[in-house]
Amino acid sequence: AWTGRYVDVFKAYGLWPVAATLTLGALFPFAARAMRRVKVNYLRFGTSRFEADPPLGPFYGGLFIAIVLLLGAVMGGWLVLLAFGGVLQAVLPPVVFPFVAAAWLPLCAILGFLLASAWFAAAARNATLNALRLERGHRFECNLSEQRFALIRVTNFLAIVASFGLLIPWAAVRSWRYDVESVAMLPAGSLDQFM
Repeated sequence: AWTGRYVDVFKAYGLWPVAATLTLGALFPFAARAMRRVKVNYLRFGTSRFEADPPLGPFYGGLFIAIVLLLGAVMGGWLVLLAFGGVLQAVLPPVVFPFVAAAWLPLCAILGFLLASAWFAAAARNATLNALRLERGHRFECNLSEQRFALIRVTNFLAIVASFGLLIPWAAVRSWRYDVESVAMLPAGSLDQFM
């Protein structure tokens, strides 16, 4: 069961994102942590409560790397366009080149955003689930690889686009399979007795 209150959901999903926006993203890790805490701190398994108070460090670390990935993708795309623009202009018809050049940077930005958001999501999930506790001392462990998670997200996106959306179910199963394989429960005692 999930027994959250509307006021806590409003604070986490309404007020924290506004605060993050007003501070130009400086409070984004606080907002992301608040959202995840609302999700897990009101979960119940029977009468037992889940609880998590993840540290902020992994959220800020994940955000920093995500920003570097996004900027790197855009700057890399720009450098590729500068380096090979002359060659493309010579090879492609004059009418086609402006469209290719105009589409290249947004494509690099989209791929960079996919990489960045996946990296941050994996870092936030690891931090949250590694801090998750179930009553009577049961813990959880999450070892999601940010690199593999980002690669799965990007290749899923490319497969979905290439198949005109037909591979959405395949991509969803592929993502969830990796999510589930990366999480383990560390019981503090007999689960039969707990049940």
